Amino acid sequence: MKRKNAIQIVILCSSISLLGLLVTQFFWIRNSLNLLEQQYNHRVSESIDRVLNQLMARNIKIDSLQPDSLSGCMKKHINKTLLFDSLFLRKILKEQFKYNNLDTNFRFAVVKCSDKINPFVENIRQRKDIYTQVYEASVTCPWNSECFNLKVFFPQKQQFIILDISLWFILSAAFILIVIGSFAHVIYVIIKQKKLSEIQYDFINNMTHELKTPIATISMASEVLLKTEMNSTPGRIKQYSQVIYEENQRLRALVERVLQMATLEKDEVNITKESSNIHQLIKDSVDRLCLDQCRKKVILEFKMEANCTKINVDRLHFTNIINNLVSNAFKYSGENPRIKISTQDHNFGILIIIEDNGFGISNDAQRHIFEKFYRVPTGDIHNVKGYGLGLHYVKTMIEAHNGYIKVKSELNKGSQFFVYFPAN
Repeated sequence: MKRKNAIQIVILCSSISLLGLLVTQFFWIRNSLNLLEQQYNHRVSESIDRVLNQLMARNIKIDSLQPDSLSGCMKKHINKTLLFDSLFLRKILKEQFKYNNLDTNFRFAVVKCSDKINPFVENIRQRKDIYTQVYEASVTCPWNSECFNLKVFFPQKQQFIILDISLWFILSAAFILIVIGSFAHVIYVIIKQKKLSEIQYDFINNMTHELKTPIATISMASEVLLKTEMNSTPGRIKQYSQVIYEENQRLRALVERVLQMATLEKDEVNITKESSNIHQLIKDSVDRLCLDQCRKKVILEFKMEANCTKINVDRLHFTNIINNLVSNAFKYSGENPRIKISTQDHNFGILIIIEDNGFGISNDAQRHIFEKFYRVPTGDIHNVKGYGLGLHYVKTMIEAHNGYIKVKSELNKGSQFFVYFPAN
């Protein structure tokens, strides 16, 4: 429990730290954009001041403003140098903006101060797809009785500022994504390792218990034989010798099961296929299984309807597959187990269906039953022995034969396992 709480605290602290990093990064980017905008505004003001100084140095006098002009006008003499002055003003504005590293895509106009509604400004405000801040400065000469303002705006100001910080923004976003991805992966690994650790712990406990039982039985039988006199009845000696033999076989089966799983981990599965009668193999497997395990009354039904009975399989692994599935059906059934084994032709192969009337499997457990070490939870009752290796072995062997296995089950309504083997 302490370990579980420690992992939860680590995940919580890491999540809070990551969230804090994202919030800090967001405010850093926003403040950077605000600072860049302030710098941009300052450079615009400096540029306009220099333009006005150039105009004053050339002693340009603004006499009047043509009312219908929206692009800018400035006249030294009435209607004689209108085009020249407009182009000249645009030229020096562009030079200053370029010198101060500003956007050279701009609009400007010289408007009367007395105009409460100016077409130039109103036209800008109606265009919501561009940045609408307008920069203005007075261009009225002392000897001129009328008041005029120079107005400038940049249609792509916002894009220009963002582009200026785009490299750092991209790098920042990339690093944040890497941190988030790494964090998610670490959390996934921690949870997976925790789950695997718990499953392996249960496996070791089960295996230890299973090893203790035959070892204790062999020890007891051996001790009895050692104390038995030679002239004792042969039946007594044979009985205890049989006990030792059976328990030794049980130990051997346990060791082989563990070694099988180790072999599967290394992908060293050896499949030796040969043409076999599937129906006969199924019956022989179940008969041998029931001789050892059917301690309580069980009803076995066979419904062999497949015509495609000659399949190339590894007989040993096929027998183990049937044994595991029928054994599970027997172990996870109630006091009166009823197991039905049927076959049918399917997709140029054979489909084997093993059905029971047992406890059933929940939807959540069905997603994990083929995982190594996983066992279907049975609550506080631990009367079903196993190690969580059988179905993992079954699935691996079936796929090695290019087949597949599926399960269909409902709680308290039994389970159905569908096993498919192709003809070739």
